[in-house]
Amino acid sequence: MSVKLVSQVSLSLALLLTIQLAIAKGPIAKPSCTDHCGNIDIPYPFGMGEKDCYFNEWFEIECNESRAFISKIKMELLNISVEGWANVKSPIISSDCSDRESDLPFNLTGSPFFISDYNVFIAVGCNTRALMIDVSFQRLGCESTCLGHKKDVDWRQMLPNFIEEDSSGNYWIVNDYCNGTDCCHVTIPSSLQVFDPKFQAILMNAKSKSIIARE
Repeated sequence: MSVKLVSQVSLSLALLLTIQLAIAKGPIAKPSCTDHCGNIDIPYPFGMGEKDCYFNEWFEIECNESRAFISKIKMELLNISVEGWANVKSPIISSDCSDRESDLPFNLTGSPFFISDYNVFIAVGCNTRALMIDVSFQRLGCESTCLGHKKDVDWRQMLPNFIEEDSSGNYWIVNDYCNGTDCCHVTIPSSLQVFDPKFQAILMNAKSKSIIARE
């Protein structure tokens, strides 16, 4: 998955989704159907326009000039691969304080999409426990502590340390950098459709941010 910095206030990420329905190799789109939106190729079962151009409503693409959106889940589409992956952009889920969360859970229940286990959940902050909770209330998480008397870390300054940019402009996690000091990370389980992050303070007044990156 890739991460894009839109602005200091609005951080967006590209979340890698697994498409449950296999995409057949061959023609990129059905005959007489539009096969791209801007620079984004739109292979079947995705499609635009007439209903015959896409498999069902989950795969309908809305093209807004050069930007493509998966209509049903209202998420911007960055690219689709013939191997069955789609990169979509979504607002980052974050928390300014450990006892107060912001943003609603990311929920794909009922759709043919899953969050790929290539994604990694990264928590940045001091003395914070970050948890992922799914619909069965199973928890998976990590703890991030800071050395000395430091009470906070600037996640903007830390990004270059654990995120690398490749030649295509995508961003990838630097393995083993977030090992529990200032930040921590955990791989997202496979076949996950609900992502609900929670934060707990190990000490009072802990602050944290969460990021998702591709491993």
